[in-house]
Amino acid sequence: MKNLILIPFALLSIFLASCQKDSGPTTVSGYVLEEGTNKPIPDATVYILEQKAEYTGTVQPKVIFSTRSTSDGRYSMSFDANKDNLYFVQAAHDTFFTSAGSGWPVNAGKKNTIHIGLTPYGWINFHVVNQTRSYSFIIVNDNSIGKISGYNVDSTFIRYYHGNNWREVYYVLFKNSQDTLPLKVSKNIWVVPHDTVNVSIEY
Repeated sequence: MKNLILIPFALLSIFLASCQKDSGPTTVSGYVLEEGTNKPIPDATVYILEQKAEYTGTVQPKVIFSTRSTSDGRYSMSFDANKDNLYFVQAAHDTFFTSAGSGWPVNAGKKNTIHIGLTPYGWINFHVVNQTRSYSFIIVNDNSIGKISGYNVDSTFIRYYHGNNWREVYYVLFKNSQDTLPLKVSKNIWVVPHDTVNVSIEY
């Protein structure tokens, strides 16, 4: 799944204010790297996006040029900039998150060196087993993952997270829907990039 997430320009105003609004030949080059390891990311799609300098708050930037990173993660693009527009670069890859931090303003009419970091996907496979049958409700990560109820639960579900990161996984156990003093258990899990970590929750 390729996602191109456009960056809200209100968040970039401090950066855009410092960009040169020149016209003419513009070059953008650098490396696409994995966050946390700085390993090169081959075959990432790198975009040049264009936005009118007079931002109205409704018009989104458009892609005017794109390329693919090489086997060593390098990319390079050249285009003719218009002084009435603003430009920035962004990258995307099937197995990485595309985030606002991956988009950077481009100085028009100049040579730009911009290295882009992408965070890899990682997966956690949760196996939830009710062994004691003394609790009937479980909420994992405070409902952000899901709620399971019943005395005979034996379920699995997978969620994806940012790889190369620690993720706090916690679950809350209720004896019944009226329980006001639930039991909370937490653990820190290292999310392995491009892989699945198995987590067993037994209660």
